[in-house]
Parts: sequence; C-alpha cells; structure tokens
Amino acid sequence: MRGRRRWLAVPGVVIVVLLAGCGGDPSDSGTSSPSPSASVSASPSIDPQAAAKATVLKVYQKMWDAQVKAYSSGTLKDADLESYAADKALSKIKVTALYYQQHGTIMQGKPTLSPKVTAIDTVKHSATITDCVDSTNYVQVDKKTKKPVGTLDNNRRHVGTATAHTIAGKWFITDITLDRDRTC
Repeated sequence: MRGRRRWLAVPGVVIVVLLAGCGGDPSDSGTSSPSPSASVSASPSIDPQAAAKATVLKVYQKMWDAQVKAYSSGTLKDADLESYAADKALSKIKVTALYYQQHGTIMQGKPTLSPKVTAIDTVKHSATITDCVDSTNYVQVDKKTKKPVGTLDNNRRHVGTATAHTIAGKWFITDITLDRDRTC
C-alpha cells in the first residue's frame, strides 16, 4: 500500500516540474533572471465603485438633457424622460412641465451642472448626487414673445441633491431637489 501511494504522488510532482518549466523565454540562454511571466506585479487597485459612479453621473446628465428638452419645447413628447428619471424625480419634472404649459412659458438656454456622486451603495443599489446648478443662462420666457417672465433671482446658483436607484438592473434618478435657500 505504501509503495502505491508513492507512485500516485509521482505524476503530481512531474506535472508541477513540467509547468514550472513552461512560460520561459525561448531566447533565454540559461540566465538566472526570472521571466516576465513568472513575476507577479502589483497593479494599482481600482475603485470597485468607480464604474457605478460613472454610470450614475451619465444617467444624471441624460436626465437633465431630457428635462431641458422638455422644458424648452413646451412638451414632454420625445423628451425620453422615462429612460433616466423615475418615481418622484419623474413626477416633479412632469408637474413643472405642466406648469410651464399652463402659463404659456418655456425655458430658454441650458443650466451649467457640476455633479458629484457623494454617496453610493452598490449592495443596496442607491446613490446620492450633489450638484451646483447654475441657471444664469437658463431662464423662463414667454413662449410667444421669448421675453423673460418672473423675477430673476440675483443668485442663480443653487445646491441640487438627487438620489438614484437601480430598477430592473438599470440606474434611474428617483428624486431631485433644488434648494433655493442654499447657494453654491
């Protein structure tokens, strides 16, 4: 029995020896330096949340693009909001668009955004985005005359906060709030 165990171990040793000889440089003339494939290099660690953060920011920007399109055209048609906004965020955008329609106004220009993902949980599939929304070049105008309506705020830079969640494996902005009492 003891002799049989020794013979069973030999094939394992042979495989290890053969594998150790593989991967060397054929032009190697017996020098003692290790081949590149034999050395293990430490690569810089990649933030496991970086991809999720980038996706959330992309969805956030696309939601704003769709919102700007809806507000500047005076209609939700072809704005594609449902691809980027859901829940409270989608409701708020639709209510605002309806307000503009009822008052015969549209938005002209485009806001300047500076979003950052300030919290992300890839296990719970949620994220928080904090933004400085600058509406200096984004004003409400009469749809027919294109003249500004309402009083223009002296400070048109306000802190915005949005939340995002995954729904059926895709990120959506689920709530967005612009705090007019906080400037940035």
